[in-house]
Amino acid sequence: MSATEPTIRVVIADDHVLVAGGKTTAHIAAALVVTKNTVRTYIGNLLGKLELESRVAAIA
Repeated sequence: MSATEPTIRVVIADDHVLVAGGKTTAHIAAALVVTKNTVRTYIGNLLGKLELESRVAAIA
């Protein structure tokens, strides 16, 4: 991996910030240059780690 490629940890952190900003899955995917399915997976993993059931709970 090169120094310019984000690590999974950075992508998840960025994803969390974008989710907190109320961005759509499509917007997050475009910003991170990944697929919408990848974003859904990241969000699901993040919510699981935080023991939350939804994006709404994550930003509350």
